[in-house]
Amino acid sequence: MKVCIPCESPGGPDGAIATPFEETGVLDYYDVHPDGMFELTAQMRNCGESTCIDPVDAIVARKVEVVIVTSLSPSALTRFHNEGVKVLVTDNPSVRATLDLLAKGELQELTMGRFAELGKNRR
Repeated sequence: MKVCIPCESPGGPDGAIATPFEETGVLDYYDVHPDGMFELTAQMRNCGESTCIDPVDAIVARKVEVVIVTSLSPSALTRFHNEGVKVLVTDNPSVRATLDLLAKGELQELTMGRFAELGKNRR
């Protein structure tokens, strides 16, 4: 499964997940295998010298199946849903711990209904 986790710089498995999603510094891309093992396959800086990429567009362009966030805006959630990207939510800011939770099937999908329940995470 192709997974993206938006991170605070410098990213990587020992990094922290960015909060909120729209202010991510780094997009880390992982292949997560059925046995729970994962490998970092790519990393993209969100902001270059003078421009920033749209993180939703960048993730969709890489054919990611799942994005894992701690919070995001309703517009980003809608865009992911419209593109067929599943959004999972975690309370754990650790990338490595979150990947472990994913492998155990312990992350919940963030639907619009669930988003409304998580009002504290709205921007």
